[in-house]
Amino acid sequence: MLRHFVKRHHGKEKVETVHASLTELLKETYGVMLYQEDVIKIAEAIAGWSLAESDRLRRSMSGKRVDEPFMEHRDHFIRDAVKRGINVEAALEVWRQMEAFSGYAFCKAHSAAYSVISVQSAWLKAHFPAEFLAAVMSNYGGFYHTSCYLEEARRLGVTILSPNVNESEPYFTANDNVPWLRIGLLQIKGLTRQTLIALLEKRTERPFESLEDFCIRVKPTYREAETLIRCGAFDSLGYTRPQHLWRLKLFYHKLKTSRDGMFPSVVKTSSEIPWVDYPLEQKLRDELELMELTVEKHPLWIWKEALQQHVNKVGRFVHSQELTQYVGKKVKLVGWMLTTRRTKTKPGEIMQFLSCEDLTATYEAVLFPGTYRKFGHLIRSRGPYIIEGHVENDFGHTPVTVEQLTVLADSEPPIPSMKQSWNRA
Repeated sequence: MLRHFVKRHHGKEKVETVHASLTELLKETYGVMLYQEDVIKIAEAIAGWSLAESDRLRRSMSGKRVDEPFMEHRDHFIRDAVKRGINVEAALEVWRQMEAFSGYAFCKAHSAAYSVISVQSAWLKAHFPAEFLAAVMSNYGGFYHTSCYLEEARRLGVTILSPNVNESEPYFTANDNVPWLRIGLLQIKGLTRQTLIALLEKRTERPFESLEDFCIRVKPTYREAETLIRCGAFDSLGYTRPQHLWRLKLFYHKLKTSRDGMFPSVVKTSSEIPWVDYPLEQKLRDELELMELTVEKHPLWIWKEALQQHVNKVGRFVHSQELTQYVGKKVKLVGWMLTTRRTKTKPGEIMQFLSCEDLTATYEAVLFPGTYRKFGHLIRSRGPYIIEGHVENDFGHTPVTVEQLTVLADSEPPIPSMKQSWNRA
């Protein structure tokens, strides 16, 4: 039904209705049932039902909090339509369309509200991308994983800042004048509520001057302090992450061996230990493990050498932002998994939808039953994957029909696999 609406809206399909009496009723929606209110109008026009009877039919479409299932109205509707001179075939077709429509129907007011929100969101994203996306992530909004919105901010030119014990708030914060977006403390795994509250309270007195100062005043567990170091929350205090981890170890050793069991006020450590900082790959892996997102680069950067070796052997990958140029053609892309959904077709076969991204944009990939049987068992983590398939054109949207899927060697990140949902198509 929705496909007919879109085609007719763009003038690619002739506007037709099952019965002449519906032409004027569905004029606004090009002869297609689009809102629940359309059902009320059609039941009144075709079957001659009262508004009360028609509204009971509308309410039964949701299948919730109603005593009468939708299909129980079928025979009554057909019988009353025939009595009014509608031929059986036309009445059955009208009912078939209502039945198909019932799966996604919602009221016009609901549609209008969503339209307003969509326009407002698009405007905010265009003019205030950092603050808008920070709000989306802080409120756990949207369909995708938090990292997807962070990467969208990065693609829009927003600088991503790591957590900071002196600057970060519990949630994501941003400034569109610069622009920058800072990761919130609640994004860090393993921080207790007690430690988070103590951190926020103590720094109102004065900023933390060192790792030791932080440990003395906040009293985190060793594991919490280690986590904060590994995700970059102490980077602004003048030492590398390896040096901070060493200082932490010495501090807690000194604490353990002190006679009075009190936090030592001073720990003398060598700040001149000639340790080089962790390579960027190690930092990204740590951040991915502890926050499920990365600060300086996209997670795919971790596997850039393996990806480059693949390019050297078989040629470049198509970027997802280029897919409109490859409609009807076979492409090969890198896929970092955002979310996935499995569903069953009417015959009961399993197929799978993947939402992926590369460095340039997000895209959708579809494994139909035959392809799913070959490669579905490989989809256990966020990847990265190498995806081959044909680019389709779905009203300007360019999903990829997967024909081949490969997991990049040694690529599984240390994070939980994506959740699966089961639905029947």
